[in-house]
Amino acid sequence: MRAFFLLLVFALLVHSPALAHRVNVFAYVEADEIVVECSYSKSKRVNHGAVEVQAASSGEILLQGTTDETGLFRFPIPK
Repeated sequence: MRAFFLLLVFALLVHSPALAHRVNVFAYVEADEIVVECSYSKSKRVNHGAVEVQAASSGEILLQGTTDETGLFRFPIPK
């Protein structure tokens, strides 16, 4: 019984980091806009998630926004 209790205490004291949900991000061109789709899975969309668009070369932030209720964020193609 004592060994079981010690094992239980050890199991409760030793912890591992929690794993967060992975966000899938897809971006594509539609007419004169870029459309970004954000989801956790095929059926669970990211509602009101933060989106930040950066320049590939400099890392400069070009624009920021949030996804809508369907997990979409649209913006005009930057120059």
